[in-house]
Amino acid sequence: MKLVNSVIGLAAAMAVLPSCVCFCAEAEYEAPSDIEVSVGSCEIDRSQLSGDTIVELPVSINNNCGFVSLNVLFELDSRLSFAGDYEAAAKAKKLTGVNIYNCYDSGNTISACFEVSGRSRFTDNGEIGALRVSIPENTPAGEYGISMPDSAGEFEVMIFTYNSNDAMFGRECFSALNGGSIIITDKYHEDQSDSGSNEEENNAQQPAAEAEDTGEKASAVTTAESTTTVTSSTSTAFKTTSTVSSTSSDRSSETQTTAAVTSSVETSSADEVKSDLKKGRNRNMFAPVLAASLLVIGAAVVFVVKKGGKSK
Repeated sequence: MKLVNSVIGLAAAMAVLPSCVCFCAEAEYEAPSDIEVSVGSCEIDRSQLSGDTIVELPVSINNNCGFVSLNVLFELDSRLSFAGDYEAAAKAKKLTGVNIYNCYDSGNTISACFEVSGRSRFTDNGEIGALRVSIPENTPAGEYGISMPDSAGEFEVMIFTYNSNDAMFGRECFSALNGGSIIITDKYHEDQSDSGSNEEENNAQQPAAEAEDTGEKASAVTTAESTTTVTSSTSTAFKTTSTVSSTSSDRSSETQTTAAVTSSVETSSADEVKSDLKKGRNRNMFAPVLAASLLVIGAAVVFVVKKGGKSK
């Protein structure tokens, strides 16, 4: 009976022990925070595309608390695809590699798990790997995005801070999952369109420029003529002013002379008038005097005649 009780007690102790160990283990691992994972961007011209061209975009981590395994997801624009041989690569020396899983049948979303060898932890910040993207040759110019979703299908973002299932943490520990982009340019056609638009602008500007030149020349000629006219007028004005000045002095002297002459003429005219008046008066007085004289002579004759008669 004692043996049975001992076995039961041992079994109960063994049943409780794992939960205690797990509790202690859980208490040992603190959840990280503010982890940032990002994808870079690149730019390529269509002239550099030959067949399906592979480009690599850097994958970086910041505020790294240290991990033994990091699982993140990448989703491409539907017009792009991941490289066929391997979609991602580990670049940091302490990382052993990347495990790739397709999240959907389309193959444009993958789960990339960056692994550390043994029981060591990777604590560096910076570039940890690269995405390898295939660009088709006939891809038109534009910007093609690469996003980092929280989850896709059965896969989600997570980090193992230590080599233990109890050190596994999810999306809540990440403050940023920044996607990138691939920009495809077409400088040849851009240059052609720019040159064409420049030619059109030049052709459009030439008549306007000619019109402006003609207008400017006409206005310049008009201005020149106006200036010449103004100058001539000014010169004439100056000449006229001097002439007027001399004319004024001449007119003054002439006026004085004319005044003097007029005065003398008026004096002469006055004297002549007085002389004429005197002559007129003398002429007017001569008749009565003559008449009076004749009367006196007649009277004397009569008297003498009369007197002579009496003598006889």
